[in-house]
Amino acid sequence: MDGWKRVAWSDESRFLIHHVDGRVRVRRLPGEQLLPSSTAGHTQAGGGGFILWGTFSWAVLGPVVVIEQTMEAANYLNIIADHKT
Repeated sequence: MDGWKRVAWSDESRFLIHHVDGRVRVRRLPGEQLLPSSTAGHTQAGGGGFILWGTFSWAVLGPVVVIEQTMEAANYLNIIADHKT
């Protein structure tokens, strides 16, 4: 029964720095269209982001690692090997 206590889980998640889905809705009163407080900047090409990877088991929480490369099988195995707990 206690065999599952020896299992470790890992996962990664991507986070966007700027929310950019191509749609921005703004509600303004008449005369506000040119006020700087009513405008927003524009970010091209997705605005950047990052991936975090982490692992945990019954006994321990592993590190949270910032992934700077594409998450492919070989990179995933290297990350696991480098961060054994």
